[in-house]
Parts: sequence; C-alpha cells; structure tokens
Amino acid sequence: MTYRTIDDMFEPGTLVQLTDLWTPALARYRDRPAVVIDIEVLGYPRSITRQVNGTSVSEKYDCIYTVALLPVEPAASLAREQVPVIRLISLDVAGILPAEPQSSEFAAWCAREFCGAEPAFVANPSAAGNGRFIGAAVLPHTIPMYEARHRPNDHRNKSLVAIEQVRRHLEQWQPDVIVLASTHWMPRDGFFIDDGAQHHDGCDASYQGVEPQLFSFPGDPELATLIGGLAHGAGLPVRRIHRVAQEHAVWVPGHLLCQERRIPLLPCSIWWRGPREAHRRFGEIIAQAVRRLDRRAFFVASGGLSHTFDFSKPPEYVVPQGERFDRLAQEWLERGQHGRLLDMSEDDFETWNPEGRAGHLYMMRGALGQDVRGQSLCYHGSNGTGYLTMLFQS
Repeated sequence: MTYRTIDDMFEPGTLVQLTDLWTPALARYRDRPAVVIDIEVLGYPRSITRQVNGTSVSEKYDCIYTVALLPVEPAASLAREQVPVIRLISLDVAGILPAEPQSSEFAAWCAREFCGAEPAFVANPSAAGNGRFIGAAVLPHTIPMYEARHRPNDHRNKSLVAIEQVRRHLEQWQPDVIVLASTHWMPRDGFFIDDGAQHHDGCDASYQGVEPQLFSFPGDPELATLIGGLAHGAGLPVRRIHRVAQEHAVWVPGHLLCQERRIPLLPCSIWWRGPREAHRRFGEIIAQAVRRLDRRAFFVASGGLSHTFDFSKPPEYVVPQGERFDRLAQEWLERGQHGRLLDMSEDDFETWNPEGRAGHLYMMRGALGQDVRGQSLCYHGSNGTGYLTMLFQS
C-alpha cells in the first residue's frame, strides 16, 4: 500500500485533474480543470477504501488539498467570489493536467490570487514601540478533542479543562492579537503568514469536503504585513497569503480560546524541514513587529509533542520512545531551558518525532524573546501521540 506524503505533494499553483474514484460526489468536478492553491498536512497516513469488481481496494493519504475550479462560464476578468473552491483528500487528485491556453491562464491567475506573494520591503526596521508578547501557550488541536466536549467520558476532556484555564488567563490579560503557529500548515519553501483582515470559510458550500469549517475570526493585516517585510529583509524565505480555508490546527484552538470574544487571530506556518534556528529567528521577527506596532500579543504553538500513532492500544496510550522525550521536553520547558530543544541531537530528535518537527516550539521561543518557564496544565496520550497544554507568562 502506498500513499502520498508531504514530500511528494503537488505544489501550489499546479494544474490538476480530479477523480471521483474515491469520492463519488466529485463526479461533477471531474472534467473541470482545477488548480492546487493550498495544502494541509495531516501528520499521519489515513486509509480509505473503495470497491473494485467486488474487491476492496485501500490506499492511504497524508494531506488535504484546497483547489480552485475553472468557472463554467468564461469571464473577461476573474474575482475570488466567481471561482468555486473546494477541499479534498490528496487521492482525489488524479494527476497533473496538460496545459491549454484557457487553463494555463487560469492557473497563472490562481497563483497570483491564492498562492501568496513576496512581502514588500519595510524601511527603518529598527524602529520600536512598546508592544510585547505577554504570554504563550502550547496547545493540542485535534477535531476529536473539540468534539469531546459532548462526550463526558472522553479522555481528551483533560485537555479541554486545561485550555479553559488558558482562556481565563486571556480574559484577564486582554491581548490585542493572537499569533498562532500551525503544525498542519507546513510549506516546503519557507514560512507563510496569513494577512487576511477576516478569516472565514471561502469554500463552496455546495460541496462539504473532508471536514467541517468552523472559523470566522478577524485578522491583523497590518501586523502580518510588517512581519512579512521584516522577515524578508532578514533573508528568511517568507510569503504573505490570504488563505481561503483554515485547517483545524487554527480553528479548534481559535474557538476554544476566543469563544464569543473575537480576538484578532494571525495564523502563520512552520517551514517543513526548515532549520530549527530559522524558526526561532522567525519568532524573534514576529516579536519585533509586535513591539514596533505596540501590540499586546499572545503566542499559540498549535500542535502536540511526540507524533507517532498507534491505534492498537487504548486511546490514552503514548508510544514509549515518544513519551520519554515528551517528558524531557516538558521538564525543559518548565525550567525555561528552551535551548535544550534547539540543541537535541538528530538521532534523539528523529526518535522523538515531534509534530511539525517542533517548529511551533522553536518559533514560540523566538517570540517570547527569553527562556520563560512554562506551567504544565495537562499531559496525556492520544492514540500513541503526546498532548501537552502549557502556559507561559512573560
């Protein structure tokens, strides 16, 4: 059995052909050119099965694509509201579509409109105000945890109780903005930052796709613009983008932390296989922008610790080698020894196998600007992986 992983995904901007082999509801889109505009990495291969001549055929997938569909009615010029956008599993993409004049022009338009832009140069980057990160949190984000609110005996409710403690601190601290690093947004070519003034579901309501889209939050385009410009000036690979869809690593903690209070939310990616030090540096640049714009900011490192799955054991199980390093990481963060995470050997790091390659943790350290001691609120396993909820006050 083979499956498509992050290392062999189709790149954003690629013109692709859809198939309805795995998802029959896609039949109506099968003959329409589609362009990949965004990718969510799930972090473990999921299985899907279909029947072929009475035999079950199974394959696995590890990512979800957001694709834009060529409108049925041609138009002299395109706008976002005219272009249907849907989310689907990677197996629903049959392959690259041969380019024709109309589809090539559409793909080029999608690349400009949906796939991000290089930030503009920012003059006088040393100017500083009085803004700062007032705190941070490491939070899990899975949809089953969000759904556990309605299942009293679900072990994930431990995390929900802990996240509620973080929410109460936010009510007290009153941040101007939440900067959230998502371990499901893992581009291979650098960092991305969402500069949308409003984050809401821009997918076609006639096709429900692969999971619910439950987000509607204000953004902070001014802060995103400055972060992008400063990072670009510092030589980091970075692009600005207004995403059509947000994955659950954004909207689950966003809902649980903000509830009815709509705190501006600024999502940013990690850099898949990017250097640990680059993530710390990107966090420092985020803090520089926060300082310059006088924001009181809160950082959310959205992701777990060890990320090796085992569904053969009880739901709260953690694989032993993962838990061993989880406990070390938890101890180091409690002591404010963030540098020990940066200095892990490659062998230990690969054995640990942290979610998002721990990019969210390195970025958080840069944003905080110092080795702040963390307060552990909850740790438990979930199908082999390690969940940590930890609060930092700077």
